Amino acid sequence: MEIKLETLTPVHIGTGNSYGKAEFITENNKLRRIIFSKLYDSLSEDQKGELLSELEEKEFNMDEFVRKNKIRVSEDMILYRALMKSPPSREIREQIKTNNVPYIPGSSIKGAIRTALLWKYICKDYDNLRDKIDSCIYKTLRSNLPLEKKKKNICNEFISKVFQLNDRRYDAKYDLLKFLHISDFMPIDHELKIKNIRTYSLFRNRKLEPKPFNNFTEVVTGSFIGTISLSPQIKTAIKNEQEYPLLKDKLEILGLEGGDLEEEKMLTHIKDTLREFNRWAIDREIELCRKASNGRNFCEVLRGIDTENSIRIGFGVGTTYQTLIKLIEEKDVNLAQRIVNTLRLGKFNRNIKEDKLTPPYPKSIEFTSQKEPLGWMRFENG
Repeated sequence: MEIKLETLTPVHIGTGNSYGKAEFITENNKLRRIIFSKLYDSLSEDQKGELLSELEEKEFNMDEFVRKNKIRVSEDMILYRALMKSPPSREIREQIKTNNVPYIPGSSIKGAIRTALLWKYICKDYDNLRDKIDSCIYKTLRSNLPLEKKKKNICNEFISKVFQLNDRRYDAKYDLLKFLHISDFMPIDHELKIKNIRTYSLFRNRKLEPKPFNNFTEVVTGSFIGTISLSPQIKTAIKNEQEYPLLKDKLEILGLEGGDLEEEKMLTHIKDTLREFNRWAIDREIELCRKASNGRNFCEVLRGIDTENSIRIGFGVGTTYQTLIKLIEEKDVNLAQRIVNTLRLGKFNRNIKEDKLTPPYPKSIEFTSQKEPLGWMRFENG
């Protein structure tokens, strides 16, 4: 089914790369990412020598070099443009693109759906799942893995048990969501922007204060179109009970009980689950902001997000294990405390006060410098 996604707040899905002042120039409120080799080839021999010499300086700025030497930057030297409020003072995190055009990867959408479905599955039957959750978590906590790997693996084993379609070791080939096909979402219209994303933490003075660094980031706004569908291979897989013995029972996770494979029904279930999960998640963020003496404006912004037909993706959203820990905190605060303290999730150990972790976990939240939350998009039928 064709689906349209429209950004409600800026979205950043990174490549893992960043670029600095040697790779862009600015003009009024626009940043122009340059093709360095083409600009270099256009220079005189003296200018080339000067450029190579200045590049060795820590604070090199291509803007200044271009203006000082009165270099004409032609269209074929521009890779792409982005809107900005003011010139970035440090490296910029890059937005994922194809042919220099931003898009929304299907894998990012599927990851957000997976987290919501996992949350729904646990909420629905936490008491019966308690032993499985405990077993998976304690296996990680007792393992000889380095601390950083423990943090990454804290909920992976449980996730595999939820979505795996047989009783063997996890294999993506037997993951339930392999039957959920999500295309990349390509832009109908879009704007690429440079935003300074600040991490606000709840400090001991009970204020949300930004951490002392700037995080300049490419973000995208606009409308994107793609498809979400149920793989036709699922009909064959259901019949192959030897290879997929758990598939029939786990169709319930996709809202397809009793072998009913109506795609529309599945999409309705996914949207309903996302709405419930996003409402829960944003309430947790509001709860954090309410603890701050200066949190009123943050709360008002978060309450203004329309979660009715929404999905949240990309940077600034939080990790799956944070979702799982917050949910466990509601059901078993002692287990949540043990996880957070054993894995040293934060500078301080958490205590328990009024059945809540204190300081809260997590105690940080990301907003742009204009106080915009990140990653919110609205579903519409295409």
